[in-house]
Amino acid sequence: MKKYVFLFISTFILTGSLYAQFVDNISNDVINGPVKKTTTIIRQNSDPSDVEKTIIWYDSIGRIVKTEEYGEEGPGMSYVYQYTDSNICWRYTYERKRLVKGAYCKIYLNSSGQKIASHEYYNNHLTRVDSIAYDAQGRVVETYASEYIEREPSLTSLYTYDSTGRLTEERNIKTGKRYTITYLPNGDYTKQFFDKNGKTYSQTCIVDKKGQLNRIESDEEKVKYSRYDCFGNWLKREASVNTHSFIGWIGSTTERTIEYYK
Repeated sequence: MKKYVFLFISTFILTGSLYAQFVDNISNDVINGPVKKTTTIIRQNSDPSDVEKTIIWYDSIGRIVKTEEYGEEGPGMSYVYQYTDSNICWRYTYERKRLVKGAYCKIYLNSSGQKIASHEYYNNHLTRVDSIAYDAQGRVVETYASEYIEREPSLTSLYTYDSTGRLTEERNIKTGKRYTITYLPNGDYTKQFFDKNGKTYSQTCIVDKKGQLNRIESDEEKVKYSRYDCFGNWLKREASVNTHSFIGWIGSTTERTIEYYK
């Protein structure tokens, strides 16, 4: 079961292919199966006390209904989603369990449950407008945004696919950054990242026999996925990032538990 939700774009593996898809959870991916609740805990390897936790609840048809974030000081931000019969979702913001008055988002959905637009409000004033364009197969092809309500939303991202429907390029219009994806015969794939000045680095993504992502290797980042459940959702992720300083590589471990509807 796919989750069509709302905050940012991720690329993910689904039946051996990459797609661009909007997601709204801490792990930045799509959860398969009749998920009811996820609890994600991130620990910084250099400081065991530095722990972040996010809990996400879903309804019986796979829509996110609530998220809660926790840090060292306890409860942080949380969001509640309320859906209407007219393909509209209202997202309300809470801080330390208290409603932030005047801070909310009106999200417009298509008949497939995909976000097509959103209006962000703060102090009851419209502050940001976003929209997404899909192709006939329901894949994201363009995104638009405006942080100033007096301006029309402008193009922010472009997505390109090959003849089999796999994502091959993502281009960020605002920053000038982009990356391309090359698929290998054994199921692995490589990503080539480019910034606006032409600097580049590559990333190799290695999958197992089930098509599940096993590890990511590059000079900038190393990631290992060591546990999956019966629905193909990962449960443990170990990552390290090259700081290019005397500190060297810094790492974190992410673990999550997933509850499903029976």
